[in-house]
Parts: sequence; C-alpha cells; structure tokens
Amino acid sequence: MCRFAYSFMIKFKYTTKFTLANETKVIDWLNTIAKSEGYKVKKIFYNYISETKIKHLNKRHLSHNYSTDILTFDYSQGNGIVSEIYIAPKKVEKNAKKYSQSFENEILRVISHGLLHLCGYNDTTNDEAQEMRIKEEHYLKLFHSYSK
Repeated sequence: MCRFAYSFMIKFKYTTKFTLANETKVIDWLNTIAKSEGYKVKKIFYNYISETKIKHLNKRHLSHNYSTDILTFDYSQGNGIVSEIYIAPKKVEKNAKKYSQSFENEILRVISHGLLHLCGYNDTTNDEAQEMRIKEEHYLKLFHSYSK
C-alpha cells in the first residue's frame, strides 16, 4: 500500500518500507535550499521505490542498465521547480555503508542532490561533482543545525 505525506509543494510517496521520520523538517529544509539557490519549489514528488524499479527506470529513460540511488526528472520552467524524483532507499543504504556514512546523512544527501540538479548543478565532470559535494555538505550542516 502506498502512503503519502503532503505539503503544499512537496509530496513524498512511499512504496517501500522506508519512510522519513521528519518530513516537515525535510520540507522546510528543501524549500530553504531552493530559495538559497534562487529557485522556488512549485511541485516535487519524491518517490521511494525498489532497486529493481529504479534500475528499470534508469534503463528505460537513460539507457543505463544498472540500479542507482536517485533519478531526477526535471519539468521546470524558469526558476519554478517542478519535478519527479525517484530514490531507492536500499541502494542509499548500501552507499552509506560503502562511504562510512549514517543512513540518515546519506538519504538527506541524496534528497538534496536531486534538488541541486534542479537548481542547475551537474556532476558529470570531476569539477562539477566536487562543487555538488561542497553544496551537499553545506546543506547537510544546515539541516543538522535546525535541531540545535
């Protein structure tokens, strides 16, 4: 069964056992990121799906025959963000272990990574990937400072 958590502009759809424990905080954080980057979130659907499903989407839409942690589909115009984002929590969990990160930090990194793509950042070159990591780290620190 699918469960939804709604915001005016950001929706989470869960089709796996994973759910965010702090959706309101994440929504506020995402809107802060977008605003800081000069964008406004109009509508983002974050879909949490299985590795099998994300592999199928990756192959179908990008011709990549492997699973990934996130796929971002951008339907935005101008500075108004409209998107569907697909995240595979099991893949995120594997990457967290691989990179010696907590699952919470890695899922937040992936969530922000998708939004940063929508704000015009890329990660195809080493320089772009480094810039993206710097932004992710900055916004992760911001997220964790909310609770202090």
